[in-house]
Amino acid sequence: MNSGKEELEKQQEQIKIFFEVEERFLKVELDQVKNKKELESKKKQDIESTQKKYSDLETQRNTELENKKRDLERNQSSVTSQAEGILHETKKAFESAKNWLEGLGLEDISSNKSLSINPPPDIDKLNSDLIISYMNRSKASALQSQQDLENGGKQLFSWRARHKLIKTIIIVSISFSILILMISMQISRANKPKPPTITKVSPAMSSTAGGTEITITGKGFKAAPAPTVTIGGNPASGVKVTAKTTLKATVPAGVAGPADIVVTNAKAKVRSLPFKGFSYYEDVTVASSKPDVTTAPPEGIKAPTKIRITFNQDIDPTSVVIKVTSTDGAEVAGTTAQDTTDTKTFTFTPTKHFKSGDYTVTVSGAKGMSAGNVMATDYTMSFKVKGLGKH
Repeated sequence: MNSGKEELEKQQEQIKIFFEVEERFLKVELDQVKNKKELESKKKQDIESTQKKYSDLETQRNTELENKKRDLERNQSSVTSQAEGILHETKKAFESAKNWLEGLGLEDISSNKSLSINPPPDIDKLNSDLIISYMNRSKASALQSQQDLENGGKQLFSWRARHKLIKTIIIVSISFSILILMISMQISRANKPKPPTITKVSPAMSSTAGGTEITITGKGFKAAPAPTVTIGGNPASGVKVTAKTTLKATVPAGVAGPADIVVTNAKAKVRSLPFKGFSYYEDVTVASSKPDVTTAPPEGIKAPTKIRITFNQDIDPTSVVIKVTSTDGAEVAGTTAQDTTDTKTFTFTPTKHFKSGDYTVTVSGAKGMSAGNVMATDYTMSFKVKGLGKH
């Protein structure tokens, strides 16, 4: 009788211990869920804050580009207006000189082929060949006038010869003024630094941790001093020009998503337009696992019916390999499947119940759906199944 009572009390004590352990596991799981939600909320806030900073920088950069563009347009308009004004005043001076010479009572100067009048050309058609040809004709006209005066002596030094000499001096002066104007405009254009351009970036993706070396292809890269490169607004390191059309740089850490690349020549301080073909991806990592071995008691845990692995992003369902081995190295038979409601979570279900003992779980091959990147290193965890209870 007493033996039966003691056995009953012993069973009651075991049941009590069992429920206490279950209660402890439930409390730990609730704490994990709460901590996970807090971490996700903080991570979301950090991402939103970073995206806002990036958006503000992009807006500021676009505003600066628009202001510089307007300044350039105003400068070009001013130069064009000045050139047109000079040409207009030159034509007026030429017409005044022509009218003054004709007012002296001589025949129409424009019909006298010997005078070789060469009115200023249209500024839109000016180039170096036209200017040289125009100056040569004016020079020949001046030499002809000088020869007429020398051959004719005082008798030929009449109003007609004077008119030819005056007209030639006016034409040469006008031609020289136009030549100086054109040379000044060409020198101004030649001295203006051109910004670099980007046509290709390889590879076009990097993890958010950075560290990837990329090759930027384009033109206008200046080697000395080395240009600066920003990716998503952050400066790249190890920038070096390897050829006139290529440079290399090491990607800084960034935020998942597209990131503009800008190259700035250090000496001239001119930068390229933003290159839009680059983006960051998030490394594939295991976010959580169940059973949670970090809170397991020393004597071990109750034999789990499934092992759950949750990643930090959506995973290709055919890529994940979950392997479970016992202490003696024997592989536990089972199946791996993606959760039907959560594409980040995968479960391993053993064919038979776990026996008491130590086990190691290895997760490998997980491939992200968005970027196609595979997890860099295998994930491992170990757990112990306690001997309480038979299966």
